[in-house]
Amino acid sequence: IGGNRVAHGGNGSEVRASLNIPFGGSGSSGSPGTGLRVSVLDRTDAGYIDNPKTGQSDVNKATTRGGRVALNAQINADWSVQAWALTQKFKAGGIGSQDVNGPSLTPVTKELERSVTIPETQDIGLDVVNLTIKGQAAGFSLVSSTTYQTVKAETNVDVSSSLGALFSAVLSIPNIGMQTKQLIDTKRWSQELRARSSAMGDRLDYEAGLFWTKEDSSNSLPPLDTFNTATGAAMPLGLPIANAMLGTRYQEYSLFGNATYAVTPQFDLLGGLRVSHDNQHYTQDYKLALLTNVPVALQQDASNQKTTYLLSARWKPAADTAIYGRIATGYRPGGPSALAPDVVPGGKQTFEPDTLTSYELGFKSAFMGGKASVEAAVFTTED
Repeated sequence: IGGNRVAHGGNGSEVRASLNIPFGGSGSSGSPGTGLRVSVLDRTDAGYIDNPKTGQSDVNKATTRGGRVALNAQINADWSVQAWALTQKFKAGGIGSQDVNGPSLTPVTKELERSVTIPETQDIGLDVVNLTIKGQAAGFSLVSSTTYQTVKAETNVDVSSSLGALFSAVLSIPNIGMQTKQLIDTKRWSQELRARSSAMGDRLDYEAGLFWTKEDSSNSLPPLDTFNTATGAAMPLGLPIANAMLGTRYQEYSLFGNATYAVTPQFDLLGGLRVSHDNQHYTQDYKLALLTNVPVALQQDASNQKTTYLLSARWKPAADTAIYGRIATGYRPGGPSALAPDVVPGGKQTFEPDTLTSYELGFKSAFMGGKASVEAAVFTTED
């Protein structure tokens, strides 16, 4: 149980509880046994933004509630099953932003104040389920991990002071109020299979695996009418501020492997390779709106294949000291830019994949019988 207070804001609290329930044996040392763990969370983050227009205080107070259930079962000395499910819900009645005058950035009214007509809210829900199976067969350690995840989010923001003021000036209509609503819906599956073993009198450790993921995601800006900032009443202008949807279907396959070879008891080498292939399908649907002069519907496909690697060497001049060097590459797929056509001259609707290479040299040592340790490293990263 905990509590907190934010300066010039409100109070927060936190309650956590967990329960472990062993049954059906101990599960220790590979003997059959099952254990259940249940944990819950209820947290309130104090608000600190006031709305002088409505007289409300600490409007950005947020709550997070969630729970997790995990079941571990040791079937026998060789096989075990781990399953867990997690859920978390986040809600906030405002955003952590204050009104300022540009370019001086001085407060429009007072510090930590934001004047809005429409309530600004955030709602985010996360649910994850995982099943992991571990076992031994034919001299290999095997792992299968399956995960399903969903994310649903809704964010409402009053943009009257920016876009509303702009359209009021352009259309010569006072008190135009505008609101944006963003809806995100993501569903993701992933599966990983790994096999690990050793050879040459345990001087060689090697692992290989397969990773697959599939994701369907949509990012929508549904049509919303404008309103009068003085009264809050609807003020239709004939078109909504926006009416758009960005959709993505993403699928990736990866084959990976790595091996560590002990050249001597004090010196070993590590090498890893990963070959990835991804396919993406983008849908960008911009209907006629105040921010979109010309409706546009785009269907785009992209496919990329990339090989990344890891090379590392480690020398242990003493049992508790190691000096290592590492070179590693990384890769991140591209995606849609969420940029409506013609908003920015020459602006692209997609962005390309990016890669990086990291170089690192480090030192680790323990002393005083393991009571103290030191780690140091120098590194650089290039794209």
